[in-house]
Amino acid sequence: MRSFAFLLAVFILLTIALGYATGLPGETGARLVTGWLAFLGRTLSRVTVNWSGVATIALCAALLLVGGHRFAAWLASASAPDNDASRPPRRWPLRRTALLLAIVVLMFVAGISFIGLVHQTAWLATTPEPMTEYRLSREFIAPPNFELLQTGLGFNNWVDIYKRTPINGRWPDGQQGGLHSWQTRILPYTNTLADNIDLKLDWDHPKNAPAFRRFVRPYLSPEFGVLRESRGYAVSHYAGSVRFFEPQPPALEAFKKRGQGMIVCGEVAHDFMAWGDPANLRDPTLGINRSTAGFCSAEATGALFLMADGSTRFLSSNIDPRVLAAFASPARETP
Repeated sequence: MRSFAFLLAVFILLTIALGYATGLPGETGARLVTGWLAFLGRTLSRVTVNWSGVATIALCAALLLVGGHRFAAWLASASAPDNDASRPPRRWPLRRTALLLAIVVLMFVAGISFIGLVHQTAWLATTPEPMTEYRLSREFIAPPNFELLQTGLGFNNWVDIYKRTPINGRWPDGQQGGLHSWQTRILPYTNTLADNIDLKLDWDHPKNAPAFRRFVRPYLSPEFGVLRESRGYAVSHYAGSVRFFEPQPPALEAFKKRGQGMIVCGEVAHDFMAWGDPANLRDPTLGINRSTAGFCSAEATGALFLMADGSTRFLSSNIDPRVLAAFASPARETP
């Protein structure tokens, strides 16, 4: 009973520690109890038995058992005192040999397992990769424009605080001199932690790399399974409008005047780029679902766009090019 209580206490402490590290105490406890079942379900169907290896192990175990037993029996009889004829010679039972062999095998397996545990623990402690990853599912997100609405909220919160539209690239006044995307600038205002990002260094500087390998929920769409680009950075499924951010974002007056008539960013369906990369821009005037350098969605009928006032619009692939150009240009009124 005491052993069971001790193991239960260790399990609870381990769950608390891992839950604190991952931020998911409930899921951590459930996985510690039932995770092996899910693991077996995933891997048993892919397991193949090397029968020659099994036969080799069985032969070696039999030889060790027979040879070890004969040696132990000889040793036990040889250690008996010669001057006591009244006592029968010592006998070494086979069960004792089998038990010792099982203990040796268990110690060997435990040693290998401990080495693997230390290796994996050291890897988890030193790897720049995040401890957890998102598995997005549309069933938990009711509106299809949920992500863009969050981005729009962060975008306009940034505008309210800094009294200017977000910068994509370097600050013009030389402050916070690193090269960063507009999505990085607004990150703290989208209810997303932006810790460990040094804005004085470029976004892909080795010191910033771990932060930009983390997924940002508002920048990901459940429609796509691609979560990283070729260098391992977390991607964004939305890109900014090059007409809005270059050569520089519109003045605050034009931004407020145009409101729902000016495109800030929109959906993309391929060639995803890192959310921290300032080059993640597309040109709306190339049409919708018509060019790899333009905006597109998983459906060919159109794409969702974030407008300057924080609202979203679904623009059809058949939209009049003049209307689309007006939406894209901060200097033109929407017809």
